[in-house]
Amino acid sequence: MGNPVQHLYALDLGATSARLAHGVWDGRVLKIRMVRRLAHAPIVSSEGWYWDWSALSQFCDQAREDAEQHDSRRTSLAVDGWGVDVGFLDSKGQLLAPPRCYRDPRHAEAMTLLAPFAKELYDLTGVQCLALNTIFQLQARKQEQATWLDRVERWRMLPELVVEQWGGASGHEWTNASTTGLVGWDGQWCDRAFEIIGWPVPEEEIVRPGELIGRTPSGVGWVRVGSHDTASAVEGLGPFDADEAYLNLGTWALVGRILSQPGPLESARVNNWTHERAVDGRIRFLKNVPGMYLFQRMHEELGLRSTLGEWLSSASSLVTFDSGLNESELFSPPSMLTVVGAGHGPLSSPAEWASRALGVWASLLRRAVQEMVEMTGPVRRLRVGGGGAQIPVVREVIQEAVGCEVVWGSAEATILGNFKVQLQAWDQAMPEEVCWIESSSETARSAD
Repeated sequence: MGNPVQHLYALDLGATSARLAHGVWDGRVLKIRMVRRLAHAPIVSSEGWYWDWSALSQFCDQAREDAEQHDSRRTSLAVDGWGVDVGFLDSKGQLLAPPRCYRDPRHAEAMTLLAPFAKELYDLTGVQCLALNTIFQLQARKQEQATWLDRVERWRMLPELVVEQWGGASGHEWTNASTTGLVGWDGQWCDRAFEIIGWPVPEEEIVRPGELIGRTPSGVGWVRVGSHDTASAVEGLGPFDADEAYLNLGTWALVGRILSQPGPLESARVNNWTHERAVDGRIRFLKNVPGMYLFQRMHEELGLRSTLGEWLSSASSLVTFDSGLNESELFSPPSMLTVVGAGHGPLSSPAEWASRALGVWASLLRRAVQEMVEMTGPVRRLRVGGGGAQIPVVREVIQEAVGCEVVWGSAEATILGNFKVQLQAWDQAMPEEVCWIESSSETARSAD
């Protein structure tokens, strides 16, 4: 595998937009173009919030077909995606139901039921207590159907589910497994966490990324990358010095830093910070701050014809910081306008709403950065990526909120991280020179 891989395909499943990128590597320059995108959203019914897995699967199949157009000996494909959500398979490998969306209200009910174990679970896993966590999803499925466990042979997180449905070996990759709330400090499944929810411990071990794990029927190589999209984004924004931090702004704003050792556990638990795995096995110490989802919900409720960026850019030049709200209130409220506008007096114009939204979000970001500094030490530089950070007014607010030097990375940091690990699997280093073939690929981004 000493020769460069000529064709790389990165399939990135974001929670509002799926993307496929094609990289051509000539041994010196990596040329990237965006091949296709798919905007998608959960399907909400009385039975729950489900992802449109048929549309997503079709998109993934098209990605594989694109990759298979090239010389299979010089082509690889890798999948990353949002964390925590899973698909359940029966003994024949058939999907029992479309994967649930992490915002399903039943997951919050399961979290409430397990509240007496919250501190114990954090001490065991170091994972923040959020309703979206896989551990609460497993609990919720068992509450809904007493016979669910009898039908489930195994479960897979979504990037691994895609590969398995293609007929490949998947297993559980550690950057994604570490988001579940079911992995201990040793990087292996936490028996006690499974005991608490009454689920069997998976038979498959947790495995590291950066390896060629198989081939499609036509011979294209499958590479296991950091299958959690934030882990891939961190790879795409790094490497990091010890006093640097990161922010990847998509559906969520993930702010944090890479640590060799856990953060101070009690303050991290109180502030609800999480310890997930980086591609290299170190700790991604981070906080989930509401991201572009907050703005998108407000934009939709206001019924505006302008684009999201145009609306936010209409905000007054002075954005007032307001720290009265917390992250949980903004997770999935019936009305984002009601929550964001509460106690603020009448807001009559879209520009006033934009100012209010940016002020609330900037306050949450500022507070998260302050917590990080208090727990882990000063931050000299923040590396920022993601589609949301390409909006000029959002950049201005970030710069004002964080109080340190800001370096602007790619809107597609996740794609870059995916390619980086693919190249490593082929014994190649990520080149310093990366060229986006389509000029619009760096500007016309979705928010995820």
